[in-house]
Amino acid sequence: MKNNKFDKSALENYLDENINKRLYKNDQTELEKTIYLTDAENKLQKGFKILNAYFIENNLPYTINGIYFDKRTTLNDGSVNPNYKKGYWLMAKYTVN
Repeated sequence: MKNNKFDKSALENYLDENINKRLYKNDQTELEKTIYLTDAENKLQKGFKILNAYFIENNLPYTINGIYFDKRTTLNDGSVNPNYKKGYWLMAKYTVN
């Protein structure tokens, strides 16, 4: 896998903005396109396990904690949750000692 446009500072800023944010499908796709990992055939690599491996390889202190499903039928403001039963990722940042 290779990353065709690696700017560590800009990427870290982008990742920091997404800490503890529910990343639904559109957000996941945006994250995958931002990191832009491709294989030997130049196909975009997707999935949180591949992204986690990328974070480790590049010494980035982030991890995506699997897939969760939104079980809230309503949001805090009382409106219907448009993401009810949809899967999402949660990104975390850890401190390096």
